[in-house]
Amino acid sequence: MTRTRPSSQAQRHGFTLLELMVVMALLAIAASLTGPRLWAMLQPSPERDLPRQLVEQIDRLRSDAVFRRKTQAAEIDIEANVLHTPRGDWRPPEGWLFVALPDVATTADPATAPAAPPAILSLEFLADGSASSMRFALQGPSHPGWQFHISPHTGRLSIQPLASETPDV
Repeated sequence: MTRTRPSSQAQRHGFTLLELMVVMALLAIAASLTGPRLWAMLQPSPERDLPRQLVEQIDRLRSDAVFRRKTQAAEIDIEANVLHTPRGDWRPPEGWLFVALPDVATTADPATAPAAPPAILSLEFLADGSASSMRFALQGPSHPGWQFHISPHTGRLSIQPLASETPDV
C-alpha cells in the first residue's frame, strides 16, 4: 500500500506565524498613527459641544412653540452674554462671546441699515414653527467661532464656521 502525499494546496488550512506577525505589526503601526487623533476626537471639546448645546436650546424653543401652539420668545443679551429662554438662561463658557451680526434682509439697503448692532437680539417662534429672522455668532478665545442664522419662513437654524479673519468685538 502506497501513501500519496496531499498536494501543498490541500494541506494548507491557515496562515503561517510569519504572516500573522506581519499583519499584527502593520495594525500596530496604523493604530499608533491614528490612535491619538481618534482619542482626541472622542474627548469632549467646547469647540464641538458649544454649537450642539446652543442648537438644542433653540430647537427646544421651536418645539415648544409648535407643541403648545403658542408663540415662544427668547432673547440674546449681547452685553450680558446670555440667552434668555422661558426654560431658563444659557451662558457660553468663559471666554466665548455672543456677537450680533447684521441681518441680510434688513441690511440690503444701506440707508435703512442700523448704525450699530443691537445689544439685545429678540427671537420669536410662532405656533407653525416659523420664526423672526436672526443672525448672530458665537466666538471663542482661540476659535473663530460659528455663525448662526434662523430662517424666518421655516424657523430652521443653520450653522456655518466663521472665517478666522472675522474681527473680534
